[in-house]
Formats: sequence, structure tokens, C-alpha cells
Amino acid sequence: MIYLCSVYSYKADKALMQKRYEYVEKRTAAMLKSLITVFSPIVHCHNMAQKYDMPKTFDFWKKHDFTYIDNCNAVYVLEMPHWEKSEGITAEIAYAKRIGKPVRYVPVDPKFYSE
Repeated sequence: MIYLCSVYSYKADKALMQKRYEYVEKRTAAMLKSLITVFSPIVHCHNMAQKYDMPKTFDFWKKHDFTYIDNCNAVYVLEMPHWEKSEGITAEIAYAKRIGKPVRYVPVDPKFYSE
């Protein structure tokens, strides 16, 4: 199973978080259609986080995300704008490397996503 990292709340208002979610949802669906088992915390939690006003900080999500990473075979990082500045993504990459999970960087085609 793949853990799919993607930028979400970094310097984003509600509209930008929605746009980011929709792009990651599309990428997640494409992977699933290609028979790649993938888990995206953004796709899994976005609607719930919005509906129940859950925290947007990585400090809140870290325990959950690291547990998901523990149970995945690899971590893929969608190289969306600002991914390298995201506290969550940088921590997820560091954690994955520390526990020996491979990390793969996935480019984003600007024809399909830009900010």
C-alpha cells in the first residue's frame, strides 16, 4: 500500500484547501483504477475535517499519519506547489526514511494543477 503525501493547509484558505483536496482525490482515484492500493490522508479526512471543524495543524494529525505510514510499503510525495515547505510533508518524509520506507517523488503536470 502507498501512503500519498500532498500539501493541504500550507498558506491556504478554505477554497485552496478544497482545490488541493479535489486534485489529490483525482490522483488517488487514478491510482486505485490502476490497481495501486493507495491511502491518502487528505482524501480520507478532508470532508470529515471540514464537517467537524477538526484542527488543520500537523501536530494534531502526526500520530495518525505516522501510524498510516507504518502500515504502508512506500511513501509517494505529490510535488504540488509548496510541498517542500509543508511541515507535515517534510516530517512524513523524514519519518518514512527513518523507518526504512522508500520515498518516491511524483511530479504534478501543470496542465492539470496550478495555484
